[in-house]
Amino acid sequence: AHSAGTVNVVVTNSDGQTDTSTGGFTYVAPSSSLFTNYTAADGLGSNTVNGVYVTGSTIYAATASGLSISTDGGANFTNKTTSSGLGDNFVKGVYAIDGTPDTIYAATDGGGLSISTDGGATFTNSTVATNGLGSDFVNGVYVDGSTIYAATAPVSAVGGLSISTDGGANFTNKTTSSGLGSRYVQGVYAIDGALDTVYAATTFGLAISTDGGANFTNKTSSNGLGSNVVRGVYVSGGTIYAATDGGLSISTDGGTSFSTYTTTDGLGDNAVKGVYASGGAIYAATSGGLSIRAATAAPTSPGISPSTDSAAGGTSTPTPSASASATPTAVPTPTSTASASASASPAVKVPAGFLPLSAAEKASAQTPVVNAPLSTSVSSAPVLTVPAGTAVAPVVSGVPVNTSLRAGVKAPTRAKEAFVTFGTTRSNANGRAKVPAFKPSRAGTYTIQLATANGKAFYLKVTVTAKAKPVKQPTAKPAVAGKARG
Repeated sequence: AHSAGTVNVVVTNSDGQTDTSTGGFTYVAPSSSLFTNYTAADGLGSNTVNGVYVTGSTIYAATASGLSISTDGGANFTNKTTSSGLGDNFVKGVYAIDGTPDTIYAATDGGGLSISTDGGATFTNSTVATNGLGSDFVNGVYVDGSTIYAATAPVSAVGGLSISTDGGANFTNKTTSSGLGSRYVQGVYAIDGALDTVYAATTFGLAISTDGGANFTNKTSSNGLGSNVVRGVYVSGGTIYAATDGGLSISTDGGTSFSTYTTTDGLGDNAVKGVYASGGAIYAATSGGLSIRAATAAPTSPGISPSTDSAAGGTSTPTPSASASATPTAVPTPTSTASASASASPAVKVPAGFLPLSAAEKASAQTPVVNAPLSTSVSSAPVLTVPAGTAVAPVVSGVPVNTSLRAGVKAPTRAKEAFVTFGTTRSNANGRAKVPAFKPSRAGTYTIQLATANGKAFYLKVTVTAKAKPVKQPTAKPAVAGKARG
């Protein structure tokens, strides 16, 4: 038996027992299998899950019978269909931007790209006819700011990778002439930069572009992919996760070589339709259900150690509590200069309320993305929620482009004092930056300030929740021998 704490926030096993009942919740000890499987018995629209995305404790599963949404880490799902405005009930992929409510992008099979700005209550659709999509048969979607990447199929249209830089109003299309392995693109992922690095999962390999999609190079089974049919891709901390027809393939060297997980490792099926990774946990959408490898499960095959395959890019770090308000996706961002130069500066110290960070903790800090831009006013600053004792380096936007920024903080008990500098960083060409890593020690609301050399300041509020304290069991007091009467 294993306690609930062993399997991380996404998996609920309240009685702590191994349950292998057919067609329901299945929990198998990590020593023999690495994944826990969810099916229609748990409320999924279908056992065929084509894609998955996670933000906080909310799981979005793209199924063959609708978009299934769980707000309790997988314990229960509700299903969205064409009655909510989806272009088609067969959902091939999904992407969500954390917010109040979330913005959701659903790739549908024949109905175009469905977009919801109210957490899934209603959807509108972008199509070939109205917006220039490569095809209405959309297999996958990824969003970076106002740029949308839609993986489309050449069905009654050109297909290829459709790219919109205006939030979906208009699309341009990339095909094999740009180096894609195939015009049948099944999934896509992009890393933000002056020119985005784009990963396109095609029916003939994984195509990678380092110039925003202008040109691609193709990776195939000769590089170790489980199959040349790649249905989905996700990248975290330098690790590439490719969902293939031959299992889940993982590369830690930029795609030069891959190792593959299969049903022998607990996957619901070797046909993997989509993949997501966060904080060391891996979510695989398969033809046999949603397979989850908890962050604490140590892989026993195919020989990838926790030090090389974690989402943090080198350290297997537990996922923060589901109370975090921003998506804990480890999106690579401009390199922070705080790690070395700032820590050596006499002006940088550990502020009140922060715990000292080792080099290893800085390297493995969680990188939640704060989707709302920073504010020049403290009162209207976006809020990020993290548990106490968690090392984080938030990814923020809305700051001046290509600018050095000083990071300062006010602890909850020091509201009337000046900001204390704890590092420096630099924004990229899109006005994004990664806040230097910090680890708050106690509950309360901290104010983070990123300031330019000329004194212009931008603010983020960090609400720190207290760690759950273990319940102490009462201990019996030893009996005291009575005094002899005499």
